Amino acid sequence: MNLWLIGAAGLTVLIALAHSVLGEQRIFRHLRRAGHVLPTEGGLRLREFQVRILWATWHGLSAMGLGLAAVLLWLAHPAAQAASAGRVEWCAATAFAVTGVLVLVGTRGRHPGWLALFTVTALVALVFEAITLQYAKGTTCSISICGGSIVHRRCCLRCLRARTLGIICGRCVAQRHTSN
Repeated sequence: MNLWLIGAAGLTVLIALAHSVLGEQRIFRHLRRAGHVLPTEGGLRLREFQVRILWATWHGLSAMGLGLAAVLLWLAHPAAQAASAGRVEWCAATAFAVTGVLVLVGTRGRHPGWLALFTVTALVALVFEAITLQYAKGTTCSISICGGSIVHRRCCLRCLRARTLGIICGRCVAQRHTSN
């Protein structure tokens, strides 16, 4: 289990929950009519439809954050890291970084969300960097079952996809690389 990704997943859950709860407390309660679940009051600037889509988008972003936290938690398992080869980690780090930049620029640094988003970016980027270096060096990083026996797989960028799909085993890969 990768503790960096577990930490990133936990922080992402906290961000998503804080986003929804604080959004309801600080923004949407002022836009609700008494007895209504959905906000509908936009004052002079926003129509009811615009307030409703803002509310749905706000909580949709939190839901996506929880989904991404689940992906990060899944990636904490070594087998998942071998299968993703760093691609999913790169996408997650990029998504968090872009969101952090948007919050930083959009609020001129006044909203603390950018700091939490950049923290998650850093945690996931550390894992991505470690995975990339591990594959580039060709280090033994996991095991697979081939022909009924467990063999250590050597990771490299050229054959990772084939091994992940179970097409060839680590011993075959090692022989192929020594002959190339």
